[in-house]
Amino acid sequence: MTAFPDFAVHSYQAIKELGHNSEGGRFTYLAKRLIDNVDVVIKQFQFSKSAGWDGFRAIEREMQSLQGLNHRGIPKYLDKFETDNGYCLVTEYFPADTLAVGRSFTPDQMRKVNANFKF
Repeated sequence: MTAFPDFAVHSYQAIKELGHNSEGGRFTYLAKRLIDNVDVVIKQFQFSKSAGWDGFRAIEREMQSLQGLNHRGIPKYLDKFETDNGYCLVTEYFPADTLAVGRSFTPDQMRKVNANFKF
């Protein structure tokens, strides 16, 4: 049985690991928000004792960027909280395939995607 971090003090319960980058100290979990039983994603950033502020600054930039975005295709920022060894970012959960899986597109599909963006 896999033990997940205990986020209950922050009103979340980790259910499943969605991904991780152990070297970079990043772990992503599917979780339940305990107050209303809604599925969310918790991205946990763990800092080593020797790490400088670069990791923290990158997380802060990501959080600030997400707070300013409002697009149906981008999970909404919901919350953030500190842990003993880092920070957690909470976003909406979209049940979808991971972006780590490679995909290929036909030229027609590419034109359709490009038509939706203004450059």
